[in-house]
Parts: sequence; structure tokens; C-alpha cells
Amino acid sequence: MIGNFRSPFDDTALNKLNLISNFVDQFDGTRLYEVSYNLFNKETVGNGSVDGDTGDINDDGFRHAVIEVKPNTPYVMTSKGRGALLTATGEHVQKILSSTTSFVTPSNVHLYKVTLGSAQIDTFMIHEGTVLKPYKPWGVEPSPLLFDQDFLDEVNDAREYFENVDALGLNYGKDFPLKSVALGSTTQEPIAQRVKNIVLDAKVYGAKTGYYYRVDFVANGFVTSGKARYGINVREIPVGSATGPYIFKYDDDASPENHQNANVQKLSDGIDTIIADGGDIIVSVTVDRAAISESSNPTFLNLNSGAGSSPTAVIDPVNHFF
Repeated sequence: MIGNFRSPFDDTALNKLNLISNFVDQFDGTRLYEVSYNLFNKETVGNGSVDGDTGDINDDGFRHAVIEVKPNTPYVMTSKGRGALLTATGEHVQKILSSTTSFVTPSNVHLYKVTLGSAQIDTFMIHEGTVLKPYKPWGVEPSPLLFDQDFLDEVNDAREYFENVDALGLNYGKDFPLKSVALGSTTQEPIAQRVKNIVLDAKVYGAKTGYYYRVDFVANGFVTSGKARYGINVREIPVGSATGPYIFKYDDDASPENHQNANVQKLSDGIDTIIADGGDIIVSVTVDRAAISESSNPTFLNLNSGAGSSPTAVIDPVNHFF
């Protein structure tokens, strides 16, 4: 058993530095570039397979890689990737089985250690999402357009990592990622400023065509059935209708598809991403929990009434992924 031969913090920093170095090596001042969605850099592959139960490295003929991932995020791979999910400090969280080609990271996961065979090194790819995209190598490549947003996000993430900068993001105080729409006979109404200051990102994976998805409640320690809740309420509303059924409820302990949402725990007292995973559909919402805690209703954000009343606010359809 070789064990963890370097700190998880070293892997995270090295991934960011490798991406920046790859860009600098190619950039000549005359071309624009975009970052690949493939998170696997074959140049960082090490010897030994990953023990899925501990996250340690075995001394055998296999290879492995350490890939930085985001909490509460779906990922898909070109081939099976046995390994382990770890926290930012290297604690083991979850085993990834040898039959796995996709998974959703829990709220405390930042690293994925994956076992690879020699034949996989040149073809393996992992990226965010639920539908596999065409293969692209890791790194940056010439773009005929301006730097794409993914590349700018990576540069900003790297700067924040090394400068320890904290920011709420570009969506603070804006309608997006929500959008006010007509729901049945109810015309569009303004989105409350409180909501715009708290909801910073929202996405639907596995959305249905012809439907809106409305988040109308965010729990922030609100206690029901003896449990402090941190999940969300989401309705699936047919376009043209006034309302629709709940597909997720923050306190529904009975429905198997709502289990993760009913039991989700906050990752941070500040910026936090909540994920509701029902199997066929996943909704992720990033909020500023500190802004909820400092309000007159510190244990929840209610979009149906009160200071957060936004009766026609839905997740902007541009953030629907089918």
C-alpha cells in the first residue's frame, strides 16, 4: 500500500497551475482560447490503483488520477471509473464502484481518485453533466471567438484560490438565475430584491420540454419532525398553467425520490449549493445562507409570501438541461 503520497491541497493547486501553464505555453497574443470540459489531465497520472473503501493507493499494475470536482454536481465519464470520492482535506466519503460511468457528488466532496487501466489513459474523459459530450483532450485550445465563460471561470477560480478572495458572484442582486413568467392567468410580477440577493444560481438536469420549475421555499435550519431542514421545494409547472405538483419538498421523508433533499445538510453558513436528486431529475440551487440567517425569517426563504414573495419566479429555462 503506497497511501496518500501528497496532500489533497497539493492536487487541487497543481490542477489549477497545470491549466494556467498549459494556456501560457500556447498563448502568443494573437489567438483566443477556450478551456476543455474534460477534467482529466493524463500528464498527472500516477502508479497504482485506488482503494475504493479508503481512498489509499495500492501498489499494483494499474494507474490512477486525482481529479478536482465540485460538491453537489453530476458527472459523466467515457468509461468505468472505480475509485473514491474525498473531501478537500482527503477524508474518504464514498466508494465509486467499477461499474460506474456517472455519479453526483455529495455536498462535502471536492476530489475524485479514479483507477485507470493503461488502455484508458489516452481516451478517458470526465465532465460535468448527465449526457456524455464528444471527446476532447484536457487543457485549452484555440477558439475563433472570445474566451468562453468556462475558461474565464477557471481563471477566476485560480485567482481566488491563491489570493483567498471571497465574492458572491455576478448574479448577486439580479433576476437571473430566476425569471418572472406568466403562470396561468397570473401575469409576470417582479422578483423580490431579497430573493435576488439570496438565490445566486439554479439549474435543472433532466428537465422536461414544456415545463417551468419553480423553487418556492429554501429551508435554512427550519425544524420539522424533529429535524433541522436545509432542502428546497420545487414545483414542475406545465407552461400555460398556474401551478403544478411538487417534485421536491424540503420536509418530505416518505418519498424515496426526495430522500436526499429531505436530509441534505448545509455545506457552509455562507454560499452553499443545495442539490435535490430524484434520479430522473436533479435540481441544484446555490444560495447565500448568511443573507437568510440575517433576515427577519432566519430559518427559511419563502417565495410565496412575505418579504420574499415572488409568485411568478421560476428557474430561467436557459438553465434547463435535457
